[in-house]
Parts: sequence; C-alpha cells; structure tokens
Amino acid sequence: MITTKFHGVDIDPETSLFEYGILVSNKRDSVDDYQVIYRQGDLFGVGWIGERKFPVEEEWFNKEGFFSYIGMTQEEWEKCAFASKMHDMISYHGSENIMGIDYYPFTKDEVIEFLIFKEETA
Repeated sequence: MITTKFHGVDIDPETSLFEYGILVSNKRDSVDDYQVIYRQGDLFGVGWIGERKFPVEEEWFNKEGFFSYIGMTQEEWEKCAFASKMHDMISYHGSENIMGIDYYPFTKDEVIEFLIFKEETA
C-alpha cells in the first residue's frame, strides 16, 4: 500500500492513481500550484499545473459538453476539490490536452518508487 502526501479522488492514494489515474499534491509555495501524477496509457506522467490554467474559459473549450458530461454546473464544479476537477478535465479531454506530453513517463514500479522517494524527502 502506498502512503504519501499526495491525494486523489479516492481516500486511498493507490486506488486514486491506479484506478482513477490521478494523484495531486500542492507542494509549492503557491496554493494554486499542484504537482500532478497522471496516467498516460500504461505509464504515468508527472507535471505541475494550477487551476488558473484550466481551459474552461478558452474559446475552444466546450463548456456545455463538459458540464453535461460531469453532471454539474460550472458554479458547482468550481467548489470541488482540485483533485476532482483535475480528474474531470483529464477524463473529458485526455491528459495530453490538459497536461501535455510527458516525454519521460514512469512505469508503475517507477511511479511507486517516485512516491516513496518524495515521501522520504518531504
């Protein structure tokens, strides 16, 4: 079992990562900057993103389709935890469209080692 300061959409970080495909941690000084571990097919990417970078207000973003897909209004969604919003974004648009491509993704074993290392150095 993984124990970490990262959290996700499930109370169990392992379930969040391996079943839902996402873990987040706000380890930077800014409350709006989160480190995200996300599934890329059979591998896992790692990157940083803030809520202000969500494309909800971009011209290309299909707001009606997105909020219909998640079953919430924009106002309801904006009150959700970052991990839930990130999961919704990746579920609807795919990790590549939200996080970009991680050219050096981790395997399952490597991401577990990364999480253990991050925990030990925190």
